Amino acid sequence: MNKAYMNRIAEVQSKLKEYKREIELILNEEFKSYDNMPESFQKSERGKVIGVEIDALDNAVELFEELNDYLSEAKYLSEAESLEH
Repeated sequence: MNKAYMNRIAEVQSKLKEYKREIELILNEEFKSYDNMPESFQKSERGKVIGVEIDALDNAVELFEELNDYLSEAKYLSEAESLEH
């Protein structure tokens, strides 16, 4: 992978970090809101749906982290290969 591609990957990683932070903010706000609800509402149908939404946001954060790891691996492998030659 040439340097230009590696730079583009770094730019993508930077954007991914921004998006991940934004999702984390939404997740935290949603969780605080849910946590402050009466227990009876948390156990209602609507409360259960909110719980599933929170889980989905948490999964999205994990996927952003995983995607970033794959991009870092690609850059690392490319850098290691260029050092060998």
